[in-house]
Amino acid sequence: MWMTPEKLNNIKYVLAVVDMSRSTYKALLPEAMELLSQIPKTKFRKADEAQEKRMLDHIRAAKPGDTIYIAEYAFTLHVFNDALIERKQAGVDVYVLVDLTWCRSHTEALEVIENLQAAAGIEVKHLASQCMHFKLVIVGHVYAVGGSANLSFAAFHKNADYIVEVEGRSEGVASAKVLFEEEYNCEHARLVQAHEVAAALANLAAKKAALEAEKAAGKKKRKRSNRSNIFDSR
Repeated sequence: MWMTPEKLNNIKYVLAVVDMSRSTYKALLPEAMELLSQIPKTKFRKADEAQEKRMLDHIRAAKPGDTIYIAEYAFTLHVFNDALIERKQAGVDVYVLVDLTWCRSHTEALEVIENLQAAAGIEVKHLASQCMHFKLVIVGHVYAVGGSANLSFAAFHKNADYIVEVEGRSEGVASAKVLFEEEYNCEHARLVQAHEVAAALANLAAKKAALEAEKAAGKKKRKRSNRSNIFDSR
């Protein structure tokens, strides 16, 4: 029987339709609500501080025997890095896929990789010369998020980014796992080597030092020029 939204919201009407007493309704309500909570849900959400916390809560709730998959083009948020290390040390399996080409030019991203590998022995892979542009977080069999947001400060605190969140055991979460595993185990996939990360960090540090030296030299040159102009004016 089809009912209008107004009728569905009228408890008295619904009870009459299904021939149920109010006492029976009250007795069955907790079990019904529990069953409803287990129905998979898919929602579009804004990537903001509240969503960042939701994702971290799901990661931190993972138990030994669960698996966490992370595929991120730009992974620079150390709070996620710390949560993954803590879960790995607690017995949760953690696998990470990044875009090493992008990471090589960003110190925070390289530090995340270094921490994941050194602190917890987490395997971090990249796809060699192929761009890895995923933004995907999967926890166990019941939680997956994707969308436009990277695991970066800008995504959750500055940019206009969004998250597609799937909760509950569903085809959505299962298909996300299949997608991750296909890329993580594909022929292009390579483990990020510690020496690659160290070399990239050293290169960025050298570039930063050279830039600072250049700026300092420029300031000295401008000071000398200003002194010369003062003497000339006299």
